[in-house]
Parts: sequence; C-alpha cells; structure tokens
Amino acid sequence: SLVIRIVGWETLHYKMSTHHSSFRASDQEGFENQKLSMELNHGEKSEDLFRAQSHIYRHIFNFIDSMSLKCAVRLGIADVIHSHERPITLPELAKALSIHPSRTASLGRLMRALVHSGIFALLVKGNLTCLSPFVLAMVDPALVGPWHCLGDWFTETSSSNNSNSDSNSNSKQSPSTPFEAAHGVDLWGYERQDPSFNNTFNLAMASDSGMMNLVIGECREVFEGLRSLVDVGGGTGTVARIITRAFPGLKCTVLDLPHVVEGLENCESLKFVGGDMFEAVPSADAVLLKVVSSASTSEICSVYYVFMISLR
Repeated sequence: SLVIRIVGWETLHYKMSTHHSSFRASDQEGFENQKLSMELNHGEKSEDLFRAQSHIYRHIFNFIDSMSLKCAVRLGIADVIHSHERPITLPELAKALSIHPSRTASLGRLMRALVHSGIFALLVKGNLTCLSPFVLAMVDPALVGPWHCLGDWFTETSSSNNSNSDSNSNSKQSPSTPFEAAHGVDLWGYERQDPSFNNTFNLAMASDSGMMNLVIGECREVFEGLRSLVDVGGGTGTVARIITRAFPGLKCTVLDLPHVVEGLENCESLKFVGGDMFEAVPSADAVLLKVVSSASTSEICSVYYVFMISLR
C-alpha cells in the first residue's frame, strides 16, 4: 500500500525495469549447461558471449541493491512515506528528508530502484515486522568487509596447510574464517571488542525475531502442550517474550553467550543462561533454533531458521 502512494515514478521505473529485464534475461538461461569458448573464430555466436557478459555484470553490480536498501533505511524513506498519509511527490519527499534540491534528481534515481521492490512495508519503524535494524547490521562494514578477504583467506589457508607443521610451529595460526582474517577475531570476539556493533547486531536479531509473531499466529499447535522451552542463541529474548505472552504457562529459557545475556533480568516465565550450545543446553521439553549460526570454525558452521526439536 505504501508503494502505491508514490506518484509519478511508475513510468520512470518502467524504463529502468525494461532495461533490467534484458540485463537479467540470462539468469535462468542455463549457463551452467553451456560451454562457451572465448574465441569467436570457432563458430560461437557473439550473442551467447554478450549474454554471458551480462550474466557476469549482474553479479558484479548486485551490491547496488543492498546498498540502495541501506541508504533507504538510513534516510528513513519508508517512515516519511508512511507518515505522509497521502500521495507524495519527489520534491516533497526530498524536502521531508532534508535533502538539498541539487540532489533531488539523484533521489529520484534511488527511488527507481526501490519503488516497486515491495520492501517498504517492512521498513516502517514501530511495526512489529520492521526489519530496518536487520538491514543495517547485515550491510555493516564489519560483516561486508570479510568478503573482500575471501580470496586471500583461501590462498593463505592453502599455503598454511602445505607448509611443514614443525617449521611453522611458532608461526601465527591461520585464521579459520574470512571474518577472522579481516578482524583478527571471530564474530563473537568482535562483538565483545566493539560495544556499538554488538548493539547493532542484537537489534538486528531482535527485529528479525519480530516476525515470530506471524509464526505464533499461524502455528500455535506447535507450541501447545509444552511446559518448557529453551531458545538456543535467543539473544536478548525477543522471541522468548513473544512465546511467553502467547502461552503464559510455558517456561522459557534463553541460552546465549555470556556477553549477550549479561545484565538481562529473569522473571517467572523467562530466564537467561550464559553458555555455549556446543558444550551444554539446559533441559526442556523442546529446543528452539532460529537463525543460529556458528562463526567459530568452518567445520561446525551451520544455520537454522525457526527449527524446533521436541525432546518429550
């Protein structure tokens, strides 16, 4: 509904989307099944090579989507459109965002990329399903930066594995993840070192957990009959609080790293435990794993999304 309120940009976006439709036409063309030679004199069609080039360009410039999304969140575009309560023009939006008139045209270009994406409803502050904090955390330099180290990390690991272990016994151990290569510590160690990022990351996990309201509303039978539940990697307890409000008789325990749960207060239906899921998990009728990932070693790196194990 928010997107419909934006007046006068549909035509502009149509021009851009028409361009992108040809730009991305190769997405599902099955390049994995094609063996393209780079030499035109072997009878290959130049059309195939141009399509392959477009396919590469798509991957190169994919970052524009996420960076545009980050910009929209930083500027608060969704909040302005939502609070305007009527169709808003580009100059009105620029004025509301305190953007200099000389950059109004650039704002229009940004809106071309965002107007029909359908994302604005999930970026309005105050909504239970607002994902703005999650967006900011996932495109934070602390998380994006390690991707620039990926190639170096692979070669460094290979060199380390091929070296004589005795001659390198006193050398620095090779980082086990690209994140470690970029920052010198794993994700959890970085959070402990940087309180600002730790807060950003916790807010991100809490905002993503707000979607759990939808799960509770549509899948109540999953939780009915449970007397106790432990939320592994439950952060500051957003999901656990949603569950205990919906099921007052259910006792929830949140297990997360000590620095995450430090200072959080227990109550009758909710308690926080600092620990390591790979060492011990508190006993309960069921274990809930939601977007839990291990950033410590590649061997145990895994991700779970709203996955519950009944232990009864």
